[in-house]
Order: sequence, then C-alpha cells, then structure tokens
Amino acid sequence: MVQLDVLRGIAILLVLGSHYVIGPKQAGWLRIPATLLARFGWTGVDLFFVLSGFLVGGLLMRELRLYGKLDVRRFLIRRGFKIWPIYYLYLLVLGIMMLAGVSRPPEPLYQLLSPNLVHLQNYNIWHMPYDGSPIAGHTWSLAVEEHFYLLLPLLLLFIGRSGKRGLAWIPWIAIGLDVICLALRLRLTGEPYRPWTQQTPTHLRIDSLFTGVLLAYWYHFQPEFFARLTRHRLILVVCGLLLVSPMAVLPLEEKPFVSTYGFTLLSVGYACLLLACVSTPIGEGRMGHWFASRTARALAAVGAFSYSIYIWHIDLVTIPIQRLVKFGLLSGLPSSARWIVLTLAYSLAAILVGGVLGWLCERPTLLLRDALFPSRSDALGLQTGGIEAPESLPDR
Repeated sequence: MVQLDVLRGIAILLVLGSHYVIGPKQAGWLRIPATLLARFGWTGVDLFFVLSGFLVGGLLMRELRLYGKLDVRRFLIRRGFKIWPIYYLYLLVLGIMMLAGVSRPPEPLYQLLSPNLVHLQNYNIWHMPYDGSPIAGHTWSLAVEEHFYLLLPLLLLFIGRSGKRGLAWIPWIAIGLDVICLALRLRLTGEPYRPWTQQTPTHLRIDSLFTGVLLAYWYHFQPEFFARLTRHRLILVVCGLLLVSPMAVLPLEEKPFVSTYGFTLLSVGYACLLLACVSTPIGEGRMGHWFASRTARALAAVGAFSYSIYIWHIDLVTIPIQRLVKFGLLSGLPSSARWIVLTLAYSLAAILVGGVLGWLCERPTLLLRDALFPSRSDALGLQTGGIEAPESLPDR
C-alpha cells in the first residue's frame, strides 16, 4: 500500500536526520531547522512502532477472521525470514569490521555483540560502560519489535479462544498498556537520563506497538467504527501534528516530559496520521492526489527499503562520513552550504547502500520465504478487495 510505504519513507528520513554527520551548531544560518530535525528525528522510530503494530496486528487478525485460528509457527518463521537474514549479516559484518579495527574498538567483542545475538540489546543487562555510542545501539528498536512478535500472537491465541467476544478485549488491553507504560516511565522521573533506562526497554515502549494493534482491530473487526473515525481526515492530520510537534522543540535528553508523556503523545499522534493516510484513496482529494505524485512515489520507494536502510546506515555511512568531516571534508564551503551538501550526500548514500543491500539480501530471502511458507493473509485484505465481513471467527 503506497500510503504506508510513504509513512515508512518519512520515518526513515526522520531517523537519518537524528543520526546526522554534521551537528546543528555547524549549520550556519540553518541552525534552527537543523536543530529541529536533530531533536525530532528520533521520533521516526515511534512511527515505525505504530506502523508495525498496525501491520503485524492486521496480519494476525485477518488470519483469525479467515480461518478462525492462528498458525503461530508459520507467522514466526515468516517474521524470521523478514528480519533475521539481513540483521545477522549486519552483525557478522560489524564483528569483522571491529576485529579488523575498521569500526569501533574490537574488545571485548563477545560482550559488545552478545546482547544483539539474543535480542536483548535494549536492556543494559551486561552493565556495560556506555559512552553514549553503544555498539549497534540503533538496533534497540528491533529488540522491542522481536519481543512484540512473540507476545502478540500468544495474546491473540489466549483471548481468541472466546471468539470475537475475546478479541473485544483488545481496546482495553491497549489502553491498559498505555497507562501501565506511562506509569512505569513516570517512576523514573528525576533519574539522570540514560537511553537504556528511559527510552529503550520493551516494558516502557510496547504501548506504541499496541496502539497500532488497536487500529488494526478496528480496521478488521469494527469497520463501521473505523469508517466513522476516518471520516474527517483533515482533523486527524491536524491532531496528529499537534500531538507530535512538542518533541521538535523539547530535547529528549533534557526534558523528562518527553520520555514520559511525550512517548504517549507520539503513539497517539502517529496513530492519527496513520489513520488519515490509510483511509485516503489514491487520487481523491488533496491528500489522495499527493499520494499519486512523484514525491510520494519516491518516498514510498525509500520506505520499501526502510528496514535495510535503518540496519546499515550507521556503520557503513554515518561513521565513515563523520570521520571524513573530522579531516575537513568540504571545509572550504560556507557553514550553511556545507551542512546542506553533507546532509543530502549522507542521506542519499544511506538510501543507496540500504537499497542495494536490501535488494541483494532482503529481497531473495523474502522470495524464498514466500515460496516455502506462503502467506495465509495480508494485513489489510487488499488481495480480496478490502474489508469483508468476519465469517470464520465464532462469537462465543
């Protein structure tokens, strides 16, 4: 779906903006927009969370509707084919680069990479002395998603035993997780900010993913309510932008509001924007015509490789260019022009590297996955023309 790929494209561009190669203080007269981008860019991960919750939740719920049961084994295998090949290839390449002294200190290699091998890199259980740039630190969000992939199908299996009546608990579960995660984050108020304490743990961030699951539930099991909710798309867009905008001016590391209430605002705000986008027909109205534009198609093309771009951009693009900047790359240019040129070059290089490696690694494994374990459903029911009445799931 073009609209969702556009959102993926926006999300990865935001992330690239937060992992800049030249700081806002060196942007000359562009310092203000550079600062806003650097401060706000990390929220692209929250947009990814809401998107993942909506799409993965949609896959599982539509399977429940069509067959009345879940094939959890097939789901986990298909997720593994999607996530693991390129991820473990990245860890292998990173380990080789570290041993060769090309990227990051090589010792202690096992201690540095072992959390990533078991998807616990979002918890500081190794009590490592982070210096602000942990090894493969950007993969913390993948650990949160891996935990979500295990939790959601088990939860749906449990509550789905009661049929549609059991699934009606999903809104209450999503709201409950919002409250619980917010309460757990508020307990940390007053402590010095550390990413592995306030930002990355699964038990503090999984509410964003379940916000997406809630949208998927409405889409598949309450289509009339979903239609009413998305009737006024402009209001959804305005509300979404208002809810996420504070994070553009409030530094995550300095303002406890961001790492507490801010995460909640982001999940709800990005949910509003997702609702507006997914309900917009291509070619209808201003938003629909924009989704049919070349700009939207370019963003969708970037979004199609967003996972690969996210995996590779730090070690193959950001760090090498930062080293060149330290040696005076383009130092003869005015500050603002240098920031523009380096930011554009870095973004294009990250997209190119991610796209090429995604084409070489991700695409073949997905083709193999679909040949060995064909999908039993798609997240939005587009293969059968959209939302159909749930017939297979009993109402017990």
